[in-house]
Amino acid sequence: MTVGLVLLTPLSMFGYGNFVFKVYCLWAGRGYWSFIFLLEKLDQVELVWYGDKIPKYENSICISNHVADTDFIVIQTFGMRKGMLGHTKFMMKEIIKYVIIVVT
Repeated sequence: MTVGLVLLTPLSMFGYGNFVFKVYCLWAGRGYWSFIFLLEKLDQVELVWYGDKIPKYENSICISNHVADTDFIVIQTFGMRKGMLGHTKFMMKEIIKYVIIVVT
């Protein structure tokens, strides 16, 4: 996947970067969908979510208390169930301390 993003980088110089990046993310999301399907259906893994009810197609922040290889798959599963697979973004602890969150 990283190689694909590197190959798409020169397209941003011609004004196609944003469109191509969105198309690539949706394509990668389909790949994640098949992996999540195998995880949940064939391996019979059951994921239980706690917290607020989030409507479909709604932006949200999903915070994991630790980072392991499987956390990314679990967060992608959450994105798939909410219709946002292919639109998820990841931040690590060092970066997230600069994110301003306003709660009203």
